[in-house]
Amino acid sequence: MANVNVPIPLDDRRGIDAALEDVDDPDLANALRKDFMARAQRKANQDAQDRRRYREAREYAVEADLDDPSEYAADAVAAHRVLDRYDATVKAIFRRVMSRSARRTDRAATKQEAASKSANPSLRRHPQKDRLYVQILGEAERKGFLSNRPLVSTKLNFKIPGYKLPHWQKTTMALKVMALSIESEKEGSQTINLHPNRDVCKAALESPRGPASYMQDRIRKAMERTFGKGESPEFWFVIETDSECRFHLHGAVVTPTTPNAPKMVDAALRSAGGEWDAAGGHQHQQVSRSLDGPLGWASYVCKHMNLARNVIDRRLLASTAGIKRKAVMGWNDLRASLPQPSR
Repeated sequence: MANVNVPIPLDDRRGIDAALEDVDDPDLANALRKDFMARAQRKANQDAQDRRRYREAREYAVEADLDDPSEYAADAVAAHRVLDRYDATVKAIFRRVMSRSARRTDRAATKQEAASKSANPSLRRHPQKDRLYVQILGEAERKGFLSNRPLVSTKLNFKIPGYKLPHWQKTTMALKVMALSIESEKEGSQTINLHPNRDVCKAALESPRGPASYMQDRIRKAMERTFGKGESPEFWFVIETDSECRFHLHGAVVTPTTPNAPKMVDAALRSAGGEWDAAGGHQHQQVSRSLDGPLGWASYVCKHMNLARNVIDRRLLASTAGIKRKAVMGWNDLRASLPQPSR
C-alpha cells in the first residue's frame, strides 16, 4: 500500500480553525496552521495505521482460532507501536550524527571561504554566504516573520553583514535552488523526496555523466512513460548523501493538471528510483507534499550541501530547461523583492 495521507477528521480541522481565530498576523497564522495541520496529519495517519494493523491481526487470530482475537489484535498494535518508537529513535540518532557532521563541515567550508580568494568581492563566489542567506529566509518563512523586513534585515546584518544578492551569472547553488523553489511554488508543485535503491545509486555514482545527470535522465524517462512522450513535467532536485555509496534526492515537480496527477508523479519517481527489496519499502521511497513554503523548502534542500560535496565531487543540482528558464527570467524581480542587510 502506498504511503499516502488519510483525511484529517473534521473536528480536528475545526479545532485548528478555532485556535487561529485570534491570530492577526497572516504570516504567523499561516506558519501556525502549517504546524498544526502537520501534527494533525501525523496523528490521523497513525490512527489509520493502527486500525489497519488491528484489523489484520484480528483476522489472523480468528483464522488461527486463538482464544481472544480482540486482545491479540490490541497487543499486536501495541507491539508495533514499540517497534515504531525504536525505529524512530534510531533514525533520530542518525539525523543527529548527520547534523553534527554537517555543522562541522559547514564551519570548515565557511572558514575556507573567508580565507580564500573567492572571498574577494570582485569575484563574487560566496556559496557559504548564499547558503546562510537562504537558511535565514527559510527560517523566517517557517516561523512566520518573513513579512517583518526590519527583523529579517537585522538577522542578516548580524549573520552576513554587507551581503548583497548577485546577478544570476554569479549565483551559487543555494540561490539557484531558492529561485527554482519559488518558481515551482508559483506553478503549483509537489516535493521530491526520492530514495533510489542501491543498484540505481551505484549506477548513478559510476556514471561518467555524474549522478545528477544520470538521475535527471531516469526521472525524465519515467515521467514520459507515465504522462506520454514529450510530456514530462518540469522538475529539479538536489542530491543529498547518506553515505559514500547511497544518496537521496530533494526537489520539486510541477504537478500536471491530469486527474490523479500527484499519485502518478509519485509512481513515476518510484519507478525512476528502482524497486526496493524490502517488503513494503516503496511506502517510504517517495512521499510528496504540496510545495507551500518555497524558502523553507530551499533551506531544507541545501542543508547538507557541504557534506554532499565532500562525498560527490560533481554537480549536485539538476533541473529541466523550462523551470530553469523561468528562474533565470524572474531573478531580477525576485532579487529586488527579497530582504537584504540594511546598508
